[in-house]
Amino acid sequence: MTLRADLGAFLLIIGAAAAWALSNIVTRKAAPPDTLRFMVFLARGEPIHAVDVIGGVLVIGGILIGLARRRPAGRRHPDRGPCRGGNYA
Repeated sequence: MTLRADLGAFLLIIGAAAAWALSNIVTRKAAPPDTLRFMVFLARGEPIHAVDVIGGVLVIGGILIGLARRRPAGRRHPDRGPCRGGNYA
């Protein structure tokens, strides 16, 4: 793994922890009179949110994979000269 990938993973974890903490703070500040009803209300939208999250993960993952496969311009294959199209084969 490269330092850039490790830093990206670290920042993703920090972002997830911050989002979780923020949701906990918002839930406490809401102070619903009936906590069970409030939690059921919040849980209703989960299938829709799950689709959004899965879609986002697929898009971001595709972008990251595409960036990881790029090679710097002008990189040369030892036997074939300049690399065109990102593949040596």
